[in-house]
Amino acid sequence: MCPSGIYPRCHGEELRGRLARLKKLSAMPLQAKVDTSLRLIAEACERAKDAGGQQHVVMFSGGKDSSACALLAKRAGLAPLILVHCDTGMASPRTRDRVRRVADTLQLPLVICTAPEAPEQTWADHDCYPIGPKRGHTYWKRATPDARISPVQCCYHRKRRPAILALRQMPGGVATIAWGLRAADGDRRKLYVADHGIIRSPDAHWPAWSVSTVALWRDIDIARYLARELPGERHWEHLAEDGCVCCGVDLAHPDNQLTRLYLSDRERWLHYMRAGLGAQILIVQGRDPGTLGAVLAEDPVSLLRVMGRRGRGSAKIA
Repeated sequence: MCPSGIYPRCHGEELRGRLARLKKLSAMPLQAKVDTSLRLIAEACERAKDAGGQQHVVMFSGGKDSSACALLAKRAGLAPLILVHCDTGMASPRTRDRVRRVADTLQLPLVICTAPEAPEQTWADHDCYPIGPKRGHTYWKRATPDARISPVQCCYHRKRRPAILALRQMPGGVATIAWGLRAADGDRRKLYVADHGIIRSPDAHWPAWSVSTVALWRDIDIARYLARELPGERHWEHLAEDGCVCCGVDLAHPDNQLTRLYLSDRERWLHYMRAGLGAQILIVQGRDPGTLGAVLAEDPVSLLRVMGRRGRGSAKIA
């Protein structure tokens, strides 16, 4: 029986047990995972019956995980079924094109929600420049108290909040929300699934029952399922997802989003640096933000990475 329900954040032996169970369940063959996902969707719908919502929603990035999630929801017979895409204003043009193309291929209606202001305004208004890992950016802030960084808040204001508002305004209300979150997609998501489960009840933010449809799936499972179900679509064969092109959550790694943007679209990279990101990177590196102009002219590559020790260590320039 798969883990479901609402989990409080757990630690120690309980957490190790849940992670071990996730690892075991993730080793199931593909068809067993398909059957399990369909059962999880049915269970979420059963729990949502008394809530009164009419719409079924897939949170849709257009990538491989959310595409598999949408296929499973459609196969499960959810109706009416709607794809909801959060346009953060920071994606690449090919992401927007892909979202519409895959929605057309799936023959499902698409709702696109956006924040009312530009990303640069969000960062300035809420002190949430997207720099530092989501689970560890507070350590970077402690090391550099002047930094105005919070990738979590950036994601909330640019992505989560517009989506929540869109769902609450849907005629007839929302019964279920299907997510493409996978435990195998990194430690942060693995811990989230272990903490909160695969099926989650409505809360103060999300107004419907949620199900992480492909939580137990691995990369190879997603690839095989999409190759079988949508052989004409090949974009997910690429290893990297676009995401927000200026997101700095991975600045501790040599291959990161801002480096890829620097190499592919220098003008857009310069725009974000001058809009506040560059100054915040300098602060986290322990340098004077007032030198940004000189750094951009003489040594822009030094803005492409920030090194930080694990745990409570201080951030320092690479």
